[in-house]
Amino acid sequence: MPSIKRISTNDLEVGMYIANSNNEWIPNGNLSRCGLIKDPLVVAKIKSLGIPEIYIDIARGKAPESLATSNLELIKQKENIQSLLKKPHIRLNEKTSFDAELAVAKKIQSEGLALVESVMTNVKYGQAVDVNSTKELAGNVIESLLNNQNALLCLTQLRTKDKYLVEHSFNVSIFMGILAVSLNIMGDELNDLVTGALLHDVGKIKVSDGILNKPGKLTSEEWREMQMHVTFGEQYLRDVPGLSKEIIDICAQHHERLDGSGYPRKLAASEIPLHSRMAAVVDVYDAITADRVYHQGMAPAIALKKMVEWSDEIHLDKDLVYQFIRCLSVYPQGSFVLLNNQRLGIVQALHKTEMKKPVVTIVYNLEKNIRVPNFPMDLSDPSCSCKIERVVLPEEYGLNLNELLGTLG
Repeated sequence: MPSIKRISTNDLEVGMYIANSNNEWIPNGNLSRCGLIKDPLVVAKIKSLGIPEIYIDIARGKAPESLATSNLELIKQKENIQSLLKKPHIRLNEKTSFDAELAVAKKIQSEGLALVESVMTNVKYGQAVDVNSTKELAGNVIESLLNNQNALLCLTQLRTKDKYLVEHSFNVSIFMGILAVSLNIMGDELNDLVTGALLHDVGKIKVSDGILNKPGKLTSEEWREMQMHVTFGEQYLRDVPGLSKEIIDICAQHHERLDGSGYPRKLAASEIPLHSRMAAVVDVYDAITADRVYHQGMAPAIALKKMVEWSDEIHLDKDLVYQFIRCLSVYPQGSFVLLNNQRLGIVQALHKTEMKKPVVTIVYNLEKNIRVPNFPMDLSDPSCSCKIERVVLPEEYGLNLNELLGTLG
């Protein structure tokens, strides 16, 4: 169990050991930035600074009485998630057709990428974020997902390497919306979670491009700067009026891990709320399925399998990972698949009961090695004898997924 704990400054007392973690606010030359507290005057001085929370190392000093309740908090956190998961899993009936919603989704995506880019520019130059526009975009994303989630899901597979930061933020908002709806989260709370996902990586604009886009392994110093993007983002959002605690938490905690190995605060599982756990799951999924300068993105099905492994190691919340898999199914929308009739296609839509038999848009005939006009094939139709053999990479066949997705609708 991690020994670094976050406590209220009001609970600070003699005998505790201040950890050298997120304590940049302590003035140089005035107070030691870490160490064992031996004098009540030190406690009084720190409290007078008006800082609400501080980090202590309970392996090197006294633990607060409140720590005895941390295991109870962890149990309560788990019970809350289990309670949500026991409710009927929502996979909404499509209100609009895929083709009709795809046209709407493409417009939302275009507006969304432009807005996220504008937000990043504002953060870079210390200007205010347009909160109303960001929440309005979140509302549009939610409305499209409720109409037909297949459309926006397919668009998450459209990638441009030099646009990763804005595409990632927009995609994470889509995945957050889908996961949240599946947990029966609606209304203002749902909008806050999607808004938080849109803003979760704003601090990366403060990290140098050389580090963000470095093709090789980061040095220790470079990795420390990369981790600072969370702190940069949190500090910025805390000064923006009109943002809920959940929105700020998602930015501040999406890299925390249940085993305490995350950053920047190395929070224990009991300290990571549900919305931040959800953010960690959807953030990881989009990151590992994207092509970057330093790695090729995983196929969606492979990425989900890898995330199950990481949840077994207590990095990610296992229940939420499995819930996310139920949302996306074995073959998430936008997956490129090979059928047993030697046709290649893109997974377009999922069925509630036949999760392994989605609607696939056929785009290529391998027997004749020709591109064919797009046509949907419902693998759940009793008259259909075709089935998916495996997920494949379009590059293996000289095809470009972005171009193919652009022909849908």
